[in-house]
Amino acid sequence: MTYANYLIRRPSGIYYFRFTITRNGLKREVKLSLHTRRKLTALNKSTILANSLKLILLSERTMPLEALLEKAKTKLALQLNSINENDEALETLNRFKHEIDWVRDHYPELFAAADETNNLEEIRAIYQANYSGVEQAKKTLFQQHQELEHISTAQTVLNITSAPLPAHDVVPDIRPSNSLPLSKCWELYSQEMIDSGNWRASSEKEYARGKSLITEITNDPEIDSITKPIISELKTILIKLPANHKKFREFKGMSYREVAQANTDRKRLTAQTANKYLRQLKAVIGWSINQGYRKESPNPVTGMLFKENPDKQNTRHPFYLDDLKIIFTQPRFTDKQSPSKPHIFWVPILALYTGARITELCQLRVENILDNEEIPLIEITDSHPEQQLKNTHSKRAIPIHPELIRIGFIDYVNEIRSRNYDWLFPDITKGPDGRGHYPSKRFSEFKDNLNIKNIDRKTFHSFRHSLSYYLKNAHVVEAITDEITGHAPQGESYGRYGDTSLPQTMLETIELLPYPDVTTHLRWNGKIRIKKPHSKQNE
Repeated sequence: MTYANYLIRRPSGIYYFRFTITRNGLKREVKLSLHTRRKLTALNKSTILANSLKLILLSERTMPLEALLEKAKTKLALQLNSINENDEALETLNRFKHEIDWVRDHYPELFAAADETNNLEEIRAIYQANYSGVEQAKKTLFQQHQELEHISTAQTVLNITSAPLPAHDVVPDIRPSNSLPLSKCWELYSQEMIDSGNWRASSEKEYARGKSLITEITNDPEIDSITKPIISELKTILIKLPANHKKFREFKGMSYREVAQANTDRKRLTAQTANKYLRQLKAVIGWSINQGYRKESPNPVTGMLFKENPDKQNTRHPFYLDDLKIIFTQPRFTDKQSPSKPHIFWVPILALYTGARITELCQLRVENILDNEEIPLIEITDSHPEQQLKNTHSKRAIPIHPELIRIGFIDYVNEIRSRNYDWLFPDITKGPDGRGHYPSKRFSEFKDNLNIKNIDRKTFHSFRHSLSYYLKNAHVVEAITDEITGHAPQGESYGRYGDTSLPQTMLETIELLPYPDVTTHLRWNGKIRIKKPHSKQNE
């Protein structure tokens, strides 16, 4: 009986993965037992295997069918073993969730009393019997539940072995009783994140804004005194605040509470923006609990986020082909005379064919253009102090589309290189948010004057959405698109088990874009008239 693509159920109740490969008129079938009678588990496993198999088919287009079949079976079997091992670890974690939660919630007391209490003997059996499973599950869930890191701390200190767990009140609360103000905890948390290198510059600024906003609205309470009623009142005020309220004169000199009360007709913060600030507060409170600054373990922000409208979570629209034709027939792209600021010409075109973010393109250095490779690449990196990336997935190398070469991108790079510039676009002035700050503002002003439908929901970032949109229409595996755009994999399981695509595969993918008709008339004239920015650019 078929339940979904690639998934069948045998009379025994066991689900199987099945995929038919067709090549040169011949058909062969890949079939693997998923070792489960649970439909949801089987669906998840089959999705991972199907994505992996599609990548193999895409990268091995010339391989004979029998050899391809053998390679696919071998790789999928290994991948399935990894998934199954991980499932066992997760089941172990679920079976012992309340024991683990107890250790996590009480590890500061246990740590301090490690040489005195007999309670440690009572929890050792759990860890001795299930150590490997718990450890594997911890690794799996680390990114989603960072608080689980304290399990390993407790385990190391306690040397954990039988007997039932004690009730939560057996171990006395010996954490510090001196509670700190929310603002102080926020500062300490922020400083730790900065010192540990877990934040980029933009995260630091976002949390600074959140601290100013939330501590003022809540009157900077003691971290130990924050309750759900306080969070509820905070939500009521947040959702009434106007977006960018400091731009409006009528709110000048008002407190956030006064602004929320006075706002009757201005566009309000979205649920997504309000949740951003609530998540910041949740992170600070969670950190404070773990550090012993707050005695109550349940985080009061848990379960208090606004429900987000899925249709409004991503308000940006892609540029469609008609939009792109309007954009790239404007004088800044078609004039025979090169602009004095080359980035005005090149950055939108590069975004079109790479899906890169505006900051990633504006902060490129000449050394990041790997044009001597067999497949020329653009390296997106943060190797220079002035380069910053959104996350670890953002670091990547994107093949240079042949149309970019035809337009004259490599010629431009060679000219910049011959003049001993370090930055690929030395005409850009670094702004408060990095080298993409002013180009982003200028592009917004430019596109707002164009006759494009729904222009208010289209930004420079829409080039990125366009690439994803048209590759999806070309039936490209989502994981490959994610690698091109530097996006965190949508399927977490695939992101954990999948391989990185080869440059050849990525090049063949971006060549599926229907853009050459949009840019066929464009050509860089080879002349560079750079007007140097006010600030020093080539340090």
